Amino acid sequence: MQNTLTLLLLLQLPFLNAQSSYHPMLVEGRSWDIFHLPPDGAICGFGSAGNYFLRGDSVLDGLTYKQVWYYPIRSNPPAPFCSGFYRDTTESYFFKLVREDTIARKVYHWTSDNNEGDEILYDFSLKAGDTLHYPFASYPILTVTDWVLTNGEHRKAFEISNWSQNYYVEGVGYLLGQFGQVFYPFEVWSVLTCMRDGEEQVYKDPFDNDPGCVLATSAAHTPEIFSFNISPNPFSNYLILKVPEGRLGVTFVLELYDLAGRVAFRRAIKPDSVVFSVDLPPLPQGIYGWAVNGVLQGKLARI
Repeated sequence: MQNTLTLLLLLQLPFLNAQSSYHPMLVEGRSWDIFHLPPDGAICGFGSAGNYFLRGDSVLDGLTYKQVWYYPIRSNPPAPFCSGFYRDTTESYFFKLVREDTIARKVYHWTSDNNEGDEILYDFSLKAGDTLHYPFASYPILTVTDWVLTNGEHRKAFEISNWSQNYYVEGVGYLLGQFGQVFYPFEVWSVLTCMRDGEEQVYKDPFDNDPGCVLATSAAHTPEIFSFNISPNPFSNYLILKVPEGRLGVTFVLELYDLAGRVAFRRAIKPDSVVFSVDLPPLPQGIYGWAVNGVLQGKLARI
């Protein structure tokens, strides 16, 4: 009898290991295509899009985070024709910091909102009937089901609501807005249309009208660099910009990055005068890199 029980336990070990195995989400070489939908529709049907990927690490409060960056996804030809999409790999932008606890099966991000710091995004250890808790909201898990990826592998899918594929999936992330907390969509949301490991597609959004994986890339576009003066340096609560007259009325994006690579300030600016000032929010003292349209220009000191 004892030998029989031992044999049965040995036969069950592969099954138990498969049941208890965890598939990490933050894997080097993995990328996600995310399209953002505006509330009232838009040209091409999408407001903006990006190909998100991991690049480098940052250490905060003794915790190691992975840096999330993205390439813009553009239409070619541009709106209103929008006959195809491509990844513009000539530009890349920092998005946020994330980390994964593979033992606890949880993914976190670093946020400056309400001085929270480290905050949970997804909990892949939950069961149906459990609740995913955020500081200001809670979401019951309706079901935990099996999700089959395009490569045939199986993952756990955690259902938030029975509306429009509102799931987060183990090893993949949130299907209605990767790297963001789950929510109940009303008007504005995002769609994870594709996930790749390298160039192998392992997830595709099941809705046929979504773009799926954007496979084309383009290096034909060179980011336009605005040449202007910025002062004072060091600065406090404002910056003074001086632009050439030929740049008047031309919108650009000004960004400040801290030493951890986080975006401390971002604003789209359309200058109507050669010299103008930009008010800044309260920023900690330190060194900041400043960039225009995603191109790093130099360093500034905050006093």
